[in-house]
Amino acid sequence: MFGTIPSGYEFTDIDKVNNDCKDSDAKPNGKTLPFTIVAGQPDNLCVDAGIHTKCDNVVMAGQICCNQTICEGEMPNTLTSTAPAMGGSGAIEYLWIQLVQSGTGQAQWVGIPGATGESFQPGKLYETSFFMRCARRAGCTDFLETNIVTITVLPAGAPGCGGFARAVTATRLQNAVSVEWTTLPEGDEYMYTVQRSTDQLAWNPVTSVMGKRDSKADNHYQAMDETPANGKNYYRIKRVNQAGVEAYSDVAELEMSFSVQQSLSIQPNLVTDETLHLRINGELPHDATLELVHLSGRSVRTVQLKKGMTGLQDITMGDLAAGLYIARIRFANGEVRTVKVTKV
Repeated sequence: MFGTIPSGYEFTDIDKVNNDCKDSDAKPNGKTLPFTIVAGQPDNLCVDAGIHTKCDNVVMAGQICCNQTICEGEMPNTLTSTAPAMGGSGAIEYLWIQLVQSGTGQAQWVGIPGATGESFQPGKLYETSFFMRCARRAGCTDFLETNIVTITVLPAGAPGCGGFARAVTATRLQNAVSVEWTTLPEGDEYMYTVQRSTDQLAWNPVTSVMGKRDSKADNHYQAMDETPANGKNYYRIKRVNQAGVEAYSDVAELEMSFSVQQSLSIQPNLVTDETLHLRINGELPHDATLELVHLSGRSVRTVQLKKGMTGLQDITMGDLAAGLYIARIRFANGEVRTVKVTKV
């Protein structure tokens, strides 16, 4: 039997873990179960007892308030108590918990560090969130939980909510367009896609950029459209979060004008990767023929280009000997453009 313990304490439950050296062997009256001592055996320090403060726990955790709907990046109203925890004796201890989704597994309730008050301010939210408050009396190990409060977060661009981008600009850089945008602080992982249209009805992807996910400062992005259309170009940013929710920015407009000569560009002049790149800016205004001619005057490759073609066309030079070539482009309106190309 273990002797007198301090006032306000009691013996912990007997045999709570499957390890005799780490559990308590004392019943509530301080006595162990019977055991046999064998002559000559060594000391057995695993016959021990644990004590803790007595627990007179709450029987109800109370109620919290209130469900809310906010826009992405806004701060909700503070979550407060509408009914106190009841029952038991001693100081009440609180712990706020939040439902957290990690990867593709099942969502789990997780304690919020430092959230141990009767009320709680979640701070700015970027996705729909769920909260509960737990309560117990000092000296107790088990918490009881309140009702669940749901804060519904509407994505940027939803009715009544502003857009996610502070500014979207489109700037001409020779025959290309630089699209730039700045977002609010990002509390989620986003994929941004630059989209282009010539009529604001049909939108085509230009390029995609992963979000920086800086939740404390604005995030700035820049992307290039190497093949803008001849005429009006409209640009917007499509954003998708991890849950697949889509949002769109405002539209930026830019007028592009290409001459026939500017509608085609050849890169690089020094071919080292065996491929010559023919870039069509906008849509090709006329039919054209690209002829690759060796310095000796021998034609080695001919490519037909149709009116309306756009984008990047690759011309292989892997089977051609190293040396100097002339890339001659003949347009249907009679114009001719020549570019020197060296294959190494």
